[in-house]
Amino acid sequence: KQWYQRRVRAFIYSWKLSLVIMSVAPLMGGTSAIFAKILADFTAKEQTAYAAAGAVAEEVIGGIRTVVAFGGENNEVNRYKSKLDKTVETGRKNQLYYALSLATTYGLMYLMYALAFWYGAKLTGDGEIGPADVLIAFFNVMIGAWGLGFAAPQWKIMTVGRGAACKVFATIDRESEINHEEEKGETIPGFDGRIEFKNCHFHYPTRPDVTIMKDFSLILEPGKTHALVGPSGCGKSTAVAILERFYNVLGGEVLLDGVDIKTLSLSWLREQIGLVGQEPVLFSTTVEENIRYGRDGVTKDDIVEAAKKAFAHDFITQLPQGYDTLCGERGSQMSGGQKQRIAIARALVRDPKILLLDEATSALDNKSEKIVQQALDKAREGRTTLIIAHRLSTIRDVDRIFAISDGGVVEQGTHDELMEKQDGLYRSLVMYQQAVQDADDEAMAVDIPKLPSSIAEIKNADNGLPEIELVRRSSSGSMIKANVSRYSLDKKNKSDDSKKKEEEEKEEEIEPATFMDIIRECNKTEFGLMGLGSFGAAINGVTMPIFAYLFAGVLDDLIMLAINHDLGLEPDFSNTDKWAIFFAILGVGTGLAYFIQVYCIGLMSESFTRRLRIRSFKALLRQNLEYFDRTANSIGALTTRLATEANSVKDATGTRVATLIQVVVGMLAGVIIAFISNWKLAFVCMACIPFIVVGGIIQMWQVTGTTKGVAKLYEASGKTAAESIENIRTVASLGLEKLFYQQYCKALKQPRKSSTRKAHIVGLCMGLSEAFTYFTFAAVFAYGAELIKKEETGFEEVMKVFSAIIFSAMIVGEAMSYLGDYSKATVSAAKIFKLIYTAPQIDAYSNEGLKEFDVQGNLSFSDVVFSYPTRMDQTVLKGLTLKAERGQTVALVGQSGCGKSTTIQLTERFYDCATGNVCLDDRAVVSTQST
Repeated sequence: KQWYQRRVRAFIYSWKLSLVIMSVAPLMGGTSAIFAKILADFTAKEQTAYAAAGAVAEEVIGGIRTVVAFGGENNEVNRYKSKLDKTVETGRKNQLYYALSLATTYGLMYLMYALAFWYGAKLTGDGEIGPADVLIAFFNVMIGAWGLGFAAPQWKIMTVGRGAACKVFATIDRESEINHEEEKGETIPGFDGRIEFKNCHFHYPTRPDVTIMKDFSLILEPGKTHALVGPSGCGKSTAVAILERFYNVLGGEVLLDGVDIKTLSLSWLREQIGLVGQEPVLFSTTVEENIRYGRDGVTKDDIVEAAKKAFAHDFITQLPQGYDTLCGERGSQMSGGQKQRIAIARALVRDPKILLLDEATSALDNKSEKIVQQALDKAREGRTTLIIAHRLSTIRDVDRIFAISDGGVVEQGTHDELMEKQDGLYRSLVMYQQAVQDADDEAMAVDIPKLPSSIAEIKNADNGLPEIELVRRSSSGSMIKANVSRYSLDKKNKSDDSKKKEEEEKEEEIEPATFMDIIRECNKTEFGLMGLGSFGAAINGVTMPIFAYLFAGVLDDLIMLAINHDLGLEPDFSNTDKWAIFFAILGVGTGLAYFIQVYCIGLMSESFTRRLRIRSFKALLRQNLEYFDRTANSIGALTTRLATEANSVKDATGTRVATLIQVVVGMLAGVIIAFISNWKLAFVCMACIPFIVVGGIIQMWQVTGTTKGVAKLYEASGKTAAESIENIRTVASLGLEKLFYQQYCKALKQPRKSSTRKAHIVGLCMGLSEAFTYFTFAAVFAYGAELIKKEETGFEEVMKVFSAIIFSAMIVGEAMSYLGDYSKATVSAAKIFKLIYTAPQIDAYSNEGLKEFDVQGNLSFSDVVFSYPTRMDQTVLKGLTLKAERGQTVALVGQSGCGKSTTIQLTERFYDCATGNVCLDDRAVVSTQST
């Protein structure tokens, strides 16, 4: 806008001069458009590669326990690195074309100045216009060109935005065949619940060569319980996904009471279905809210009743905050059995007409399974129920069993009917599982108290559950004993969770890194590139004061041409031609300097950012499991930080460094020229400069003070997005898409308010900074006029001082616009350095400790006491003593949450016990290398 306005004003004062100057504009615009297109293409490729690396990071962080258990940290770092390697060549080309674009822009801009003064001198010498007209036209063109020049460094940011917007808009504009937002579709009031798969064909979109369903047909009768059995991969879970309309069949029909489900309202259909998957998904909120997600508008009494039916109420009430206890990300604060029961309660509170159970009791111990199975049996009454069964003993009493193989139903009937088929698939599966069970029974003799037969017995047992003595006879005849105590949970105030959150936030508070802290992290190659880039920046810093000197000289000669014309003398263009040539030379030099500066600094930034990403990811995998248990360190938050913080540090080491050097050199050169021209006037200017600096400092303080808070607020939205997308099947089955969308929008409101408030303050500070600049101009002209009046200086000297100051102030103004990015970079750098240089207690990369000794495999726990770091008030293991000799098989049994899985995590050394010892071959695992 500024560029066009200045052009209009220039035309008013001298249309001829303006036309000549504008002859360069198409060349500038054309080259800018070409480079913008090239940069957009390379930026899109670069973002694709970074997205692939981000996907690896998300996968690894999500499965961090598996990675640590198998010692796969280095392998995953190499995999992440291989994805980032693909950005190297693209990044280099991106920086090359970006450097060429800026070099061309600034070079042509100075050539335009040369053309303006050359032709302006001709018009002045011929008497067509005066020096004032040339000056007005030139300043309008120059300031417009400066605006264009200041916008040039932002082209890359705009290009990155365009590349990102391309993918965002493609996602927004994508029409989904199954769209939950569509209001169309019919409902079936008072439907019976008869479901029919009729000659269905299906393969997954990502695996078109693998047919899952082939002429698949079956009927689920209303109010009856049905089971699907078959080998892994035969399509059992696919049938559930199609019923939920996660996918549409490619051929055939799926009918509900004779109506094709494709014609039904998607939201209505899913409201009628209760789904419990074999891998239960809990969201990062309270137990109560997780159950409430089952159905909108349920009361607390409904939630408690559903929990009781799922055998979850007792353990929930024993949690520190009861139903208000946070489940953690993916239910990390709950045991597998607890998660499963909460998921079952969520399905039951839905009061669905159709119940889908994908091995809903798979994560429960035998005691809990029996009670929950009874509850499910009761919940199935009056509902059309489909069970995906892997443990066939749980489906003996269902109304109908379908055996699936090769994409179709090969047999169906009751348990007794199918067992009569000697060569039947179902009979083969049952006999195989029975043979495995018999082998296990023969290998183990376990004395276990009689299982309770009702929920009442469980409640009574909770009042004083005795210690269970597990006895196993090894192949050598020796006996192994272990006392496993039921762990108890001590209730605390509901403020505990908020206190933990405050403590975590306090730990995250960190002082911003200094510039030297960041620079010390560069390697030799990056230092060399920074040196070359700084050299180019220094040359660019000198160009403005040189321009000021040339400008004052050409202006003085323009005045002489006007005087000679008025006196009737022949015009002498030799001096103005000389100044025009100097401007052209300055343009070529500036273009070359910009190319060196931008290309070298750009290469250095790309290399530094890539190394920082890799080091951050490696340091992330080095952290204890406690680190990932923290509420603040969710998958979404960590992947967001990994993607943004290293990129933010790039802003402090890239163009911002060059800009700083450019400003310092430019200011020094400008001040020197000003003092040489007239020291009195220069002192007046110097007295005004602190006001400009103070305005910039105030602006920097405001930006720095709000940067950390805004970044933290954006992490909340990233966490919501990651959680909903990762668990999209559960979100879709519960109809929570709108809810999570609202949560995401709500999470964005606070950073928007904060940014808006910051924008007002920063805008005010920037306005004051600009105002001080013009106050300086007024002081220079006022005092300069007084000196000319006293004949202590001449017009040319005043213009040299003024030009040196005004153009140096322009550079300072440009530098101030980068302060926000620099302040964010220092905060991000501090976080990264803390992550990299903080050695965790259990260090996967440490070489300390015993290694490479002959492992026999004798494992023992001696008086082990343990609480999870994020739940120190809950003692999981109280003096656990256990031995497992080489060659022996030991089984741990007990109610959900008693610490069975905890023993595995201590053996893997995911955590260290508070007291006692975990030993491998009589060597404490804490004294061995964790790898």
